[in-house]
Amino acid sequence: HIARYLVGKFDPADRLGVRSERVADLNRLAVVNTIMNNEVVLLLAQRGGVADLEGVAYFRKLMQAIDQGLAWLEGHTDPERGDFDYRDIATICLWQHMLHYAVTPGLTNYRRIAARVERFAERPSVARTTPAVSLAEALAAGWSPG
Repeated sequence: HIARYLVGKFDPADRLGVRSERVADLNRLAVVNTIMNNEVVLLLAQRGGVADLEGVAYFRKLMQAIDQGLAWLEGHTDPERGDFDYRDIATICLWQHMLHYAVTPGLTNYRRIAARVERFAERPSVARTTPAVSLAEALAAGWSPG
């Protein structure tokens, strides 16, 4: 909602399609957001001391939803499709987060997603905001985890 508001106020041309009402665009964002939400719950559970995520039915259900979401996303991703847009930003954030925190195994099965992310990896806005770069900058500025 914040991105939509800011684009409406400061980029009425909506160059990245943030305010798109196309069903395909909304579906893609919904799937990406669901995957990311589930992955964050799993990550927080691990950090909270749950050693065996597979042993808890709730967490198994989240992992299954992540796998199903990634399979849907894989099937609806064209690595060569048009220009960079808001859905790419969301997908790149999701993908980089998943790679960085390694909560979800089997990401090598999603070649189309990986190829789409790789296609834009060298863009300054992408390269400068990976989890590793962001964490390094935060640490250099004096932030400490915990």
